[in-house]
Amino acid sequence: AQWAGKVVSVRVSAGQIRAVADGAEIACHDRRFGRDQWICEPWHYVPILQTKPGALRHGRPFVEWVLP
Repeated sequence: AQWAGKVVSVRVSAGQIRAVADGAEIACHDRRFGRDQWICEPWHYVPILQTKPGALRHGRPFVEWVLP
């Protein structure tokens, strides 16, 4: 939500996708090839668990997440 409504540039290379805003990199992920894939980074959703703890059981980002 921090970057909603703001200008964010996406830089795509052979191996990574980077998001840049205000001259700083705000996200970097390995590039995936293929169709109809869900690629979620569970750590991005951890702050929402404070208000929606049930998301840990039912949220798509956490379905296959292996906890230590």
